[in-house]
Amino acid sequence: MRARSRFHIPALAGLVAVAGVCACAAQVDSTGVPSGSQGVAVAIDPTTVALVVGQQTQFAAAVTGTADVTVVWSVDESAGGTVDQAGLYTAPQGAGTFHVRVTSHADATKAAVADVTVTVPAAGTVAISPHTATVVAAGTQVFTATVTGISNPAVTWSVQEASGCGTISSAGTYTAPAAAGTCHVVATSVGDPTKRDVATVTVTPAPVVAVAISPKTATISAGGTVSFQATVTGTTNTAVTWSIQEASGCGSVSTAGVYTAPAAAATCHVVATSAADRTKSDVATVTVTGPVTVTVTPATATVDACRTATFTAAVSGTSNQAVTWSVAEGTAGGSVSTAGVYTAPSNAGTYHVVATSAVGGTPGRATVTVRDHILSVTVQPSPVTVGASTSQQFTATVTTSCGAFTTSQIVATP
Repeated sequence: MRARSRFHIPALAGLVAVAGVCACAAQVDSTGVPSGSQGVAVAIDPTTVALVVGQQTQFAAAVTGTADVTVVWSVDESAGGTVDQAGLYTAPQGAGTFHVRVTSHADATKAAVADVTVTVPAAGTVAISPHTATVVAAGTQVFTATVTGISNPAVTWSVQEASGCGTISSAGTYTAPAAAGTCHVVATSVGDPTKRDVATVTVTPAPVVAVAISPKTATISAGGTVSFQATVTGTTNTAVTWSIQEASGCGSVSTAGVYTAPAAAATCHVVATSAADRTKSDVATVTVTGPVTVTVTPATATVDACRTATFTAAVSGTSNQAVTWSVAEGTAGGSVSTAGVYTAPSNAGTYHVVATSAVGGTPGRATVTVRDHILSVTVQPSPVTVGASTSQQFTATVTTSCGAFTTSQIVATP
């Protein structure tokens, strides 16, 4: 059998620790008290509890006045039952009054004690486990009943309150009401209806589902796209459905939250609705600007191989004049800096410099003709006198806009 504390403190679940986890030595001040622990205080919940032999209950502890909130659990009496380092106490097989102690790890002089009264059940008893429970609104909790001293072990389950406290099945599965409150579950012996036990249920409010869209606002050009994300809290089901608030003229949004703007300027709204609770949603506002176009100047240019040319870009349809520069043919077509300075490749050809607006829209491009440009040609040696039936090596140096190149050739005379 297992009974639980009269109310649940979830925040304390992380405060218990197994004795001896920390092997470090405590620092003490001149009075012999661990440093930083002068204001340490320990509280235990519940402070008193009544159990039958062998029954269990859960204790919780709170430590204040120190960053070290770990505790050590113990029972003062050697035959007073056991308590694990999570605060779960098991009553002994004998009756008596016992004391469960929780001691601060930071300051062993600080402790709190709960009084436990253990009795031997009289013949013909019913015991519900857990004896106390905390259930979220509309949630469920399974109860069990142990019947002693009665030949028929069966029980009937009921809810003590006439209304507003949920229901319980014949198998002991309790379903909490939709509203918070304190309710009572009853197990009554079938063999002796005068014998019964009552468990207390604390019904807590159900978590409130909330949806948050990011970003909350966005400005994009007509036909452009933007991705939205939705964060759902208060439920394990974090799925959302995406929609456009306006019936028409405001583009579309995919199931992944990617919004595509319409072809004309507008103010539109993207909606994310919780799949767990359709009454919960959030809205993002999208400002769609007119069609964005980019004009590159000059529109055409002729550049010697390996030389540079500077281009500028003008963006219309938005106040954002930022652009990114690129070469349509990739590195084979040369390169362009963030300032629009184009460097031609070494190979002649026709290439395209592209400027793309930071807010999307139609990119602008310029056509660049790259030409080979020979600046000079020299041959060495020059002049030279060559006799009959002899040979002479000549070296030609060609200087272009990409640099100087040499080649050699041996020429034989007849």
